[in-house]
Amino acid sequence: MIFRSVLVPVMLAALLACGCSSDANNNNNTPATFEEACAQVPGCQTPENAVDGPSVAIWQVMLQRDASGAASVGEVREVDVPSGTGVPQGPLWGAYRLVAYDAAGKVLDAQAIRFPERLVVETVDGTSEETDFTNKASSALGYLEVDASVAKIAITDADGNQLDARDAPAPGERRSASLAGVRRSAVLQATARTPCSHVLLLEQSDTALFTDAIVNEGYKLAPLPLSAQAVIQAALGRLTPLACAAVGRIAFVASDTTTTGAWVNGRFGDMMIINANFDVEGHTFDDAGLTNAVTRSILEGSVVHEAGHNVWRLLNMEGANNVAFADGWWTERQRGPARAAIARTRMLRGFGYEWRRVHDSFVAQGWAKPYATYPLARFSSATPSDEDLVRHGFMSIYGNLDDAEDIAELMRWPIFGAASRAAGLADGWGLLETADVGCVQMGAHGDKSVPQKLAVIYTKLAFMHDLGLISDQAFTRCAGSNISIPTPVNGFTVYESGSEKRRFDKSPSAIIGSRSDSYVFVMTAEGTASFDNADYAATVRLELQLQSFGLLEQLLGAPDVNLVAWPRGLYPLAAGSPNTFSLAMPDQPFGDFQSTKGWVLVTNATNELIVGSVYLEQAFRPRAGVPQTFDPPLQFRFRMKK
Repeated sequence: MIFRSVLVPVMLAALLACGCSSDANNNNNTPATFEEACAQVPGCQTPENAVDGPSVAIWQVMLQRDASGAASVGEVREVDVPSGTGVPQGPLWGAYRLVAYDAAGKVLDAQAIRFPERLVVETVDGTSEETDFTNKASSALGYLEVDASVAKIAITDADGNQLDARDAPAPGERRSASLAGVRRSAVLQATARTPCSHVLLLEQSDTALFTDAIVNEGYKLAPLPLSAQAVIQAALGRLTPLACAAVGRIAFVASDTTTTGAWVNGRFGDMMIINANFDVEGHTFDDAGLTNAVTRSILEGSVVHEAGHNVWRLLNMEGANNVAFADGWWTERQRGPARAAIARTRMLRGFGYEWRRVHDSFVAQGWAKPYATYPLARFSSATPSDEDLVRHGFMSIYGNLDDAEDIAELMRWPIFGAASRAAGLADGWGLLETADVGCVQMGAHGDKSVPQKLAVIYTKLAFMHDLGLISDQAFTRCAGSNISIPTPVNGFTVYESGSEKRRFDKSPSAIIGSRSDSYVFVMTAEGTASFDNADYAATVRLELQLQSFGLLEQLLGAPDVNLVAWPRGLYPLAAGSPNTFSLAMPDQPFGDFQSTKGWVLVTNATNELIVGSVYLEQAFRPRAGVPQTFDPPLQFRFRMKK
């Protein structure tokens, strides 16, 4: 195994569940039935993200790959999911694909399949154990819409060559409810359906849905406590359709190779792994232990955090040899939440790539710290204050480790922070238990603005919301009701000292264009501006460099514009900068100016909505040949909403 030093977020909660003695979980409320267990867990019976409306039937297809790389089609199950959510989306790319053919061999449906590259287990002692599965047997779940026209279900390679196939079952033939011994390995069911209705919670006997190679590493399926099922069901009920699409299986697992209780959770592709023998400071994941609200909160928060890791993998493009080809695998009815999120944000380079680019845009201007800046040691002289941690872009101390943990923490705490606090976990981060200091500080902000000290964390939270990884409700719980960039109209609205001065709201336009050396975001709008005590027609223009071209690209042709994302993050304005903000007065050119000092913050960026603000401190008037300083700075808030 390969070890790297990390600190597990769930451990932070577990170690601080003090105030609770080693026998804290011993009580007489151990449930005798699942219904009793569910009644004890808030959100189990009434999920936060319940979905109304009709259902659609899908096939869950177990796919296997042996150590030689040979792939095969395994068990097929039929389950119902909300029609509004549809077929859970597969990864954005993969070396294989799951295909549904009709009797004539026509492709009716397809989904990219990516077998797990590694097994990751996060341990209580501050490490994570990673096992390379590149040349080992592996498994993955794929999904197809149930269709009587489908005659064959197959797995193919990237070139479309069939590797294995089986006859498609008739609709209704493989429904989970009709299969023996699948009471809990079937779809989780609450009193209302959720976007996670497809998720399988594995029983000890469900070895066909596990992976023999994981067993060979010393991990095996364990009995599933009723209370654990209830807690996991409540956690899944908090997830959005996109987050749910990333999770296929959840396994309660015991280990023969790791000290009992020494690890918390792990992941293996679409499968989330939870330690059945977890035991820290008297908190255990058995039925007796999970009657304690703090213990339940540890488990539930862990599920949400691990779902963030699953999403990171689902939406990443790292390793894809041909992005356009991978994108071309998606059939029309398979364009589900993942594909929609990528299309809306123009994020075809992948989630991890774009997340790091946004974070680094703040680091470059000194507004954020690089990843792994702060030590994860329990006590350290370099431990930052809450304010410094949030100012530099992190929800929690653990989120500063790398982009994957940053994303997982920014999903966990907006979704689960309030419930964690309600369960009795203390406020704080690091050694404290409810590590949502970013949410706390944003919620305490007192006016309609985005101050510099909260700009990084707010922009990241808005990114999660734009993608659909957190719901409107979770976003508001975390951000509060004030922090925002108020933008009353499409176009630009000018503010000075917090007061609106004028609007440029005629003929607003926002496009991705090109220069000879780069792709740029260009936004323009018309209005009037004052010069020498008179108003003149004027046009404002914002240009932000999105991707520069190398010399070879300039000579041979620009890269695909479809790979260029909308602007998001921090962009400096300076003399000679590729980012510019200008005002032109055709009837009074002496009033023209071009930015020479300032910056642009873009907080929201999708096909439907772009929001940001220009802060202009200095400009140059070329016809007059003089600079101009704006004191206080002018603020041009901008919005383009379809």
